[in-house]
Amino acid sequence: MRIYATSLTAESMGVHLGKWFDLAEYDDAYTVESVIYDELTMWEWRIDKIDASFPISLQTDLETLVKLQTTYLDDLYYHEAFELYAQYHGDVTYAVDHFEDAYRGLWKSLEDYALDWFEEIHGDVNLPGYRIEIDEIAWRCDHVELDGSGGTHIFSAI
Repeated sequence: MRIYATSLTAESMGVHLGKWFDLAEYDDAYTVESVIYDELTMWEWRIDKIDASFPISLQTDLETLVKLQTTYLDDLYYHEAFELYAQYHGDVTYAVDHFEDAYRGLWKSLEDYALDWFEEIHGDVNLPGYRIEIDEIAWRCDHVELDGSGGTHIFSAI
């Protein structure tokens, strides 16, 4: 993800001074801020554009953007799931705050997730004379299914 930072000091003098910064190159918001100060050589700046694969508000603070990049977008396992979750909620800050608590994993379907959950809690589900029925309506009320390239990402409703 990239951000385009603009110098407000230069802008107040009638000059446009801005530069793209790739957040994947930095580990924390403090480092990004230092580089922006060094590169733009002005005190006040703002984020004018954000280049990401899903909508992000320009009001999102730099710390959240860096956490988003370093925690989720750089991680191949969580990348697609996080993008789908952020698009579903339409709020990146909410997604950053709740993704870890909500994400249950990648499954073939919600039914497969429910069967695996049941087996984990109650043991072997293939007992003779024992038939499991999944109340999919109840499960759909408590979970969100988002289809990805490798299967269905399951999230608890928070």
